[in-house]
Amino acid sequence: MRIHSEIPATFDGTPPELAFSDQNQRLIIGEKYLIPDANGVERPGKLTSATVVESESMAYVSHLLDNGEAVIGTVPLTPEELAAYRRHPDTFFGIEVRSPRKAETPLELFDFFLDSYQETSRDRLLEFMSKHPDIEELKKLPKEDLAEIYAERLTWSAIRSSTKNPTS
Repeated sequence: MRIHSEIPATFDGTPPELAFSDQNQRLIIGEKYLIPDANGVERPGKLTSATVVESESMAYVSHLLDNGEAVIGTVPLTPEELAAYRRHPDTFFGIEVRSPRKAETPLELFDFFLDSYQETSRDRLLEFMSKHPDIEELKKLPKEDLAEIYAERLTWSAIRSSTKNPTS
């Protein structure tokens, strides 16, 4: 409730700062844009990642062009875009891209590890835990359970390490 405390202003999820402005094109990860290549020729390029540097009013973006070339560039942001970014930084580029945060609680640390390993293959997770004494039992579990168990064990390991070294 703390995170989603306001009623959405648009039906499609577009930030109101952009929906009600003259902004005609928004940066969306996964979409294609015309991007100049190394020779200045405009080619279709898929936006693969982006980050905002508020102090520069700029987005740093990377595109993968149709010829396989990777291009990194910048896009200036309007005041409306910056306001939309400040409102929802994790979804500004159309998909959830979590901003780096400090884990304040064990649950936040667990969530970090689970987010990091939930897409890891079952075989790889078993490889990570191959030296654990219960490996035979772990081999019987589905990938989702393995990811949760691995995240939990990493969390406990980090907690034990931090209590041994109180300055961390």
